[in-house]
Amino acid sequence: MRESTIRWLVHVGALIMTIGIPIAVAALAIVHRMPFMDLMRTNPLLIIPYAFVYVGWGAVWAVIAADWVWHGSLGIRRFVEEFVNDPKLRRIINILILIFIIVEGFVMVYSLVFVPA
Repeated sequence: MRESTIRWLVHVGALIMTIGIPIAVAALAIVHRMPFMDLMRTNPLLIIPYAFVYVGWGAVWAVIAADWVWHGSLGIRRFVEEFVNDPKLRRIINILILIFIIVEGFVMVYSLVFVPA
């Protein structure tokens, strides 16, 4: 995968995160009639996925969760490639990371969109 494609995917995911998270949490507060201060006191790692799934935006949450994993996977790839000099081994590392990202994407979409909350 080209570096420009990777950068584009991460930027699109970041844009979705920046816009989608506040909208989903606000929609949860409106639909579920939760007090805003209760939402603010709740751990973000708990309330954000709950908000997306509760409002019915599991697919958007799948994109956000996948973006976090992509970001970490690509960071690991860059870190490991610093220590590898052989181009063939670098290509193998790239393929393994890409396979991991693809499998993770399918699992994320299935678990957050098709599995009932």
